[in-house]
Amino acid sequence: MTRIIAGSAKGHRLRTPATSDTRPTTDRVREAVFSAIADWAGTGGAGAEQMLAGLSFLDLFAGSAGVALEAVSRGAGPVTAVESVPAVAAIAKDNARTTRLAVTVVAAEASKWLAGGAATRFDVVWADPPYAYDNDRLAALVELIEQRWLAENGLLVLERSSRDQPPVLPEALSVRWHRRYGETTVYFAMKEDPC
Repeated sequence: MTRIIAGSAKGHRLRTPATSDTRPTTDRVREAVFSAIADWAGTGGAGAEQMLAGLSFLDLFAGSAGVALEAVSRGAGPVTAVESVPAVAAIAKDNARTTRLAVTVVAAEASKWLAGGAATRFDVVWADPPYAYDNDRLAALVELIEQRWLAENGLLVLERSSRDQPPVLPEALSVRWHRRYGETTVYFAMKEDPC
């Protein structure tokens, strides 16, 4: 069981899959990354419920949608969560229903979903692929995100194992930094501000 850390649904417990195939983002990493996103957005001083107000948010490889629900609890919207395993996507939908947080849950494989249909630009795209997801596949996925899904001044957040090689990012995402939290490293990237 995991929980929402802050915002309008603070403390609400979330169902998680019983399988060992999913790896929920820890509370420590979620709190640190959401603080970093708020700092990036210039809303770090806002109350938790408004910390991400006005930001659209895409959560790829969403699992039980803990990250997406946390984003809504902190004011983000619209928020979409994409999860490939139908049974896990059903848990994500149930979590959205029971928390009454507005998250659109899509049961689809992330790269296929990104490649198909009409793209919507998101201010923040968070991707937490399985650790077995190799860097070549990840590079192709990030290319799709950058070209079709990330807003012009948007922020890409990639969660990876600290044991993995750093991801290969498109040249267009030239502003980059990372933070390590034990076994997890989070990579941030955005385009250079033209101003």
